[in-house]
Amino acid sequence: MRLEIQDLFAHKKTLISVSTYKRTSDLKRLVDSVAPQLNCGSCQLLVVDNSPDADAMSFVHSLGPICQYVHEPLPGIAATRNQGLRIAEEGNYDYLIFLDDDEWVSTDWHNQIIAVGNETNEGVVVGPVRTVYTDETPMWIKRYGFHQRVMLAEGAHPRSTATHNTLLKVNQWRLAGSIQFDDDFSFTGGSDSDFFARLSDRGVKIYYTRRAVVFEFVPENRASMSWLTKRGLRVGAVHARIRLRSEPRSKLIAGGILRALKGLLLLPLDITLRKQRVAESYATFLRGVGMFLQGIGIFRFEEYSRK
Repeated sequence: MRLEIQDLFAHKKTLISVSTYKRTSDLKRLVDSVAPQLNCGSCQLLVVDNSPDADAMSFVHSLGPICQYVHEPLPGIAATRNQGLRIAEEGNYDYLIFLDDDEWVSTDWHNQIIAVGNETNEGVVVGPVRTVYTDETPMWIKRYGFHQRVMLAEGAHPRSTATHNTLLKVNQWRLAGSIQFDDDFSFTGGSDSDFFARLSDRGVKIYYTRRAVVFEFVPENRASMSWLTKRGLRVGAVHARIRLRSEPRSKLIAGGILRALKGLLLLPLDITLRKQRVAESYATFLRGVGMFLQGIGIFRFEEYSRK
């Protein structure tokens, strides 16, 4: 069956773009999971290295022709993602798939995401990212489900998404104006959410599938309440920045207050009776606070700053 699927979809020219910054060991794990699945001539892996010293160059060159290397010296993940768009455009690719360098893919991931892309009319296909806990992950993170993402129903249509396991149909991107990732989000994060929200506004729909799964670990530097709090505030602030393009500031301020109150009211109940919901209610509270602070113009957290 595997060969039949590969033969059926071999004509789809596919570029898999991975942005990386000083994480060569993580990148190797990702490549080891992806490369065995790319046994068709129309598939190409691209690594865009954002480290100033081109840290990943030697490793990528050792992989041979299956992987293309590009060094992007301009700091910020938006610039690296735009390199993926540029190369997909210049190479006349049908599909551009984005993965993060700290992930690895399931054994039939490539077949599945390509198949869903061919079966659907939507311009974007996104699959789930499942967090894998290790022995070093603190017990409270495991108990309350922090870092786990919400799984949507098969065929759901979110307004936006991230680039962590996402297929973009290049022809629909062209028809939507060949928009780019916004450099202003490079260090705050959210350039991907902003990009796909703008695509949605131009009529490009997003299809969620459970069939193409990728995984990630919880790194030590993210296994803390401090990091989770900053991330929740940042996500809320970015959400508000995106919505400010089309909605009045007063509406976002009110929405942030209501969301924060909802999360705050649910937290005691979840801690007592619904432990699996604690992470969700805490995130709701923080994102509401982040929306409010962004709405009143006093919050800009640069999570990915290199200063």
